[in-house]
Amino acid sequence: MKTICRKFFLPAMVLFFAALPLACTEKAQTTHESAIDRIVSNGVLRIGMDPGYMPFEMKDRQGDLIGFDVDLAYLLGDAMGVRIEFVPPSGSFASLMDDLYANRFDMILSGMTITPERNLRVMFSDPYITVGQAVLANIKHKGTVRHAENLNSTTYLITYLEGTTGAATVNNLLPRARRVSVASQEEGIAMVRDGRADAFVYDLPAFATLMAKEGKESFLFLDQPLSFEPLGIGVRFTDFQLHNLLNNFIRQIQADGTYDTLYDRWFLQTGWFQRL
Repeated sequence: MKTICRKFFLPAMVLFFAALPLACTEKAQTTHESAIDRIVSNGVLRIGMDPGYMPFEMKDRQGDLIGFDVDLAYLLGDAMGVRIEFVPPSGSFASLMDDLYANRFDMILSGMTITPERNLRVMFSDPYITVGQAVLANIKHKGTVRHAENLNSTTYLITYLEGTTGAATVNNLLPRARRVSVASQEEGIAMVRDGRADAFVYDLPAFATLMAKEGKESFLFLDQPLSFEPLGIGVRFTDFQLHNLLNNFIRQIQADGTYDTLYDRWFLQTGWFQRL
């Protein structure tokens, strides 16, 4: 009898303990609430966005958020059946990734370029648009500055937006120029307009929009792109399901014509200028 018990008891105990990790894993999987579950349950998708990047995210005269990324966010909310809540960063644009992991919002949709350095901290969706850095210079340089390389001298003061890829572009292409960071797109443009800086290195679409709005004699715009910069939507590394949803959402709107309509509204048409 003892022999029979030992034969059956020991294998049973081995099977029992071997099954414990699987049982615990299954329990954790059933009790852990995914980002999508939480968003749908709450009925709210919180999006981290730093307004001030034309034509992606900006405020109109009434203080309402408008722009390409804003409309993209609303389309995503409609697809998920939830409302959208826009949350500004706790500091500057550079603080968006820290805020994401502090759970201030569920994702970053704010004209953020996908770079290896940022990809070490957040998981990006497939690119939803590609842009590049360009140069906006004071109009007094018209005729003397024809290429970005002409600004590579200590004679010139170049501005760039803090926490953006503009900093790397300036450091790589204009290492001899004097450099200073600014906290917003508006500040960089104002410094160039007032002559306190010679040029501002920033995203080409924003400058193209500004020139269309203010006219060719307001600034010197060097529209040759200085870099290749895909923009993506950032989520936490643990939010795989949300990441998958974003990629499928982007593919869907690109295939059904919705993306083209959105692009035309903010990059080819100018009616929205009247709202600023």
